[in-house]
Amino acid sequence: MVVKESKESVPLYALRMSELTFSHLDPMGHARMVDVTPKEPTHRRAVARCKVFMSPEKLIETQNKIGSDIAMILDDMIDANKPKEDYKVAVDITIDWAKRAVAVHKNKKQLLFGIVQGGCDGLPDIQSNV
Repeated sequence: MVVKESKESVPLYALRMSELTFSHLDPMGHARMVDVTPKEPTHRRAVARCKVFMSPEKLIETQNKIGSDIAMILDDMIDANKPKEDYKVAVDITIDWAKRAVAVHKNKKQLLFGIVQGGCDGLPDIQSNV
């Protein structure tokens, strides 16, 4: 199947079926014959991109299903040069994510590991609340 590019730079998933042209379909949407005889090899490159958003719960459930030895609890990683107030927010988010992850963790043979990226030294008041 060949999808002809649109004049606009729009992700494929955002297009309507009526905006797409397929090499194996005629204008009425009926299948048509295509040439399948041997041809010279062609080199093609397919690239797929997407963003995947996982909640702390879905991330742990997925790691439980695949049976990894260690499940990672992710943290809110921020730029090292952010002000102290941003670190406080990031720590609070990380703690919330960890609590939510622990609440859904079911695989008792699997260890949980909390990733902590760190930040600037000298923030003992934030670190002592963890």
